[in-house]
Amino acid sequence: MNKKNQIANNPHQPAAIPIAFHQMPLKEQLLQIQQSQGKEKYKLIFNSSKPEIVVPRLHPQELYLTVNELGAEDSLELISLATPTQITLILDLDCWDLDTLNPESSLNWLDFLSNCDEEKILQLARETEPEILALMLGKHLTIIRGIEAYDDDDAENAKRMESIYDIEYKSEDAAKIIGSLINIWQEREQNHYLQIMEIIRSESMFILEEEVYQRRSARLLDLGIIPTMDARVIYTRTNPQTFTVGDKQDFRLEADNLPNPLALLKTATPHHFLAAVLEDGISHELACEMLHLVNRKFSADQIDLSSTTEVREALQQTYDNLNLALQYLADKDLDRASEIFHTTWLQRLFQLGHTLINHEQERANTIKKNPHAALLDESATLFVDLLTQQPPRHYCEGCDTCPSEICAINTMEQIHRISERLSLIEISLNQ
Repeated sequence: MNKKNQIANNPHQPAAIPIAFHQMPLKEQLLQIQQSQGKEKYKLIFNSSKPEIVVPRLHPQELYLTVNELGAEDSLELISLATPTQITLILDLDCWDLDTLNPESSLNWLDFLSNCDEEKILQLARETEPEILALMLGKHLTIIRGIEAYDDDDAENAKRMESIYDIEYKSEDAAKIIGSLINIWQEREQNHYLQIMEIIRSESMFILEEEVYQRRSARLLDLGIIPTMDARVIYTRTNPQTFTVGDKQDFRLEADNLPNPLALLKTATPHHFLAAVLEDGISHELACEMLHLVNRKFSADQIDLSSTTEVREALQQTYDNLNLALQYLADKDLDRASEIFHTTWLQRLFQLGHTLINHEQERANTIKKNPHAALLDESATLFVDLLTQQPPRHYCEGCDTCPSEICAINTMEQIHRISERLSLIEISLNQ
């Protein structure tokens, strides 16, 4: 296995002699930054030797999570160092309601970006797709007429000072926020400013929104973020007895153009068999495939991608399903598990893990519908109820030497115990 990216810290690594963070090689700084979250990540970035190099290397989703954890006031320095590509992906994630650009969210982001330094504002005009900026502005203003409508000695034209367009804003906030942006663009990036404004004048907002939405969908598709109904294919059940392995095709060409997703994958921690398989690290292409799978789960479950808690929980469930699949297929053979993991599409392994849990969950649902289920004791009722939740949970009743616990389902040992207890409950209800 290529020793490139580690999802979990390796406990067998010897302790390093501590040195000042900013004196570390940039590669090591990046690794520590990837392992941190929120304010700790922010602190490390700006304690690094070159934050202007570090920030553009952050995955857009990683940056989006960090911005939402920090809040607008503390995120301005981060956004000021972000690339237009990163900012575009953040807008893609934060400003849309299905296929419609949200006017309030877009104005909030324009307000936020207007607080960046002037060079960043100019860079946005130069390097962001003009159609995106035209749509964001077009939600909040109407261009009444341009300079071609006036004669040189027209008295009304004289009152317009240096303004090129007559603009009617839809609110005072929009006039203040957008006005400050376009004044800078008009003065120092006039060609790009004219391009943006002429798109607003010439394009139907309905057509423009559809064009921008299609491009947004393509960008998100590159990361594995697809519409909810399409993403739910990850929950397609498969037959464990006839499951085949080794069907994966080369993913390197697709992964070469994708940012490194390691920091996102570190939001949760693989356990048990999967942790052992990943102990030596994960290649870039496999990490990208993993993120595609996780993003499909985010879409299928309608996870809030700005919530670290929701992202962590969904990622953990993904790891748990993969662990179940590997244990089912390889039993206790770690080398076999590693071979399966690297040669089989991860989505198919996820589907297998999901099927193993879902089979027991359906049995629990059938028990709940049994007219005699009300006669079950408190422990059995709790056991069945937790299995029917989303996500399902395993209630393990305690004894004299160990307490009761409720935990995620992530090992085949749990599946076997769950199946055995469900069988006992089914027998008791049928007597």
